[in-house]
Amino acid sequence: MQKNIVTGYAAVLVASVGSAQPCDPGIASRVAIENAEASGMAASDGLVYSAFLRDAGGLYIFDTADPAAPQLVGSLIDTERSAGGLIDVAVDGTTVYAAALDRLVVIDASDPASPVEIASIPLPGTAFGVDVRDGLLGVAVFNPNGGIVLADVTDPADPEVLPFIVTPGSHSVSFGEDVAVYSVNGATAGIGLGVIDLTDVDAPEVVGTVPSGSPMPLNNPNDIVLRGPLAIIANGGGISVFDVSSPGDIEELAAEQLLPTGSEAIAVDGDLLFLSAVSSGVGIHAVDISSPTEPTVVGSAPAFEAVAPIATEGGLVFAADWGTGELVVVNFRDCRPRCRADVNGNGAVDSSDFFAWVNAFGSDGPLCDQNADGRCTQSDFFAWVANFGAPCPN
Repeated sequence: MQKNIVTGYAAVLVASVGSAQPCDPGIASRVAIENAEASGMAASDGLVYSAFLRDAGGLYIFDTADPAAPQLVGSLIDTERSAGGLIDVAVDGTTVYAAALDRLVVIDASDPASPVEIASIPLPGTAFGVDVRDGLLGVAVFNPNGGIVLADVTDPADPEVLPFIVTPGSHSVSFGEDVAVYSVNGATAGIGLGVIDLTDVDAPEVVGTVPSGSPMPLNNPNDIVLRGPLAIIANGGGISVFDVSSPGDIEELAAEQLLPTGSEAIAVDGDLLFLSAVSSGVGIHAVDISSPTEPTVVGSAPAFEAVAPIATEGGLVFAADWGTGELVVVNFRDCRPRCRADVNGNGAVDSSDFFAWVNAFGSDGPLCDQNADGRCTQSDFFAWVANFGAPCPN
């Protein structure tokens, strides 16, 4: 029986790297850890949780209040398995879920300066991707015994492992409301994308799939993000978009070639989607998806030697540069739709913006114009007050 897990709309995500680029993002900083190599990323509440591999591999937590000078707050080095370190991370509140080569580590980071391991889950193979939402954890295990490991982490210190979804070559997983999507990189299972019904977490069920293989739809699926009813997947040299609202009848909405080489990772920050690739000279591209039927490429970061896992928050993108092993912070803030009340452009609307508006008023600056009438007048003060109380993009 076909299950209608989520309801939504059919939309086409189309973009072109040759489109006009109204912003010019730049590298804010690079951070290197001796004898370690950056891998997975997660960002929350001004902190970046970075998984590092190699001899000094483990979890490193950075404060990025100043993107130009990230401060190392704390770390938890995986001394017992130092040859491997950590591959990917996800964060929920102050709890970090980090994938090592053979296990999932649960870390209490309520004190970021002293993160502590509080639990672990053995994995049947090498983990590639991690996601967590509303007390439910998912780990994409690649091989040798690939699939999706699910766990109830309502009590992070005592995770309860749920039935295993067997899918060799699993690469990434992303949760929605009572549903998850996952990607599979490899032809062993013949599947590129799958949908899991989580209405009953004790009996998860694969209710829809999209085949893999070249040509399209999915010739090299990698990272995946579920945004409402849309599953957006890094595929080939670009992205593919699927409407998964009816898992028994998944509809491909778009398959766009955006990069000259294979796309690897995607991350979404409000209405901006970021796309990266493991290749020299590609970098990260930002796509405005505020109108899914009319998306626009708004900027491209300087080329990296290689860039793969990424995370984003507040207009910043945090990338693992696989060419150098560094954590790279890229500032995409100018690419976001500007919130008029955010006069000082720091990504937050607060009392400091009042003083920034006063300065703009005194200098007849363009940010003084809060009612968009093309003039700087006293009426813009009342417009700023109204804009201050209005919702703004995150």
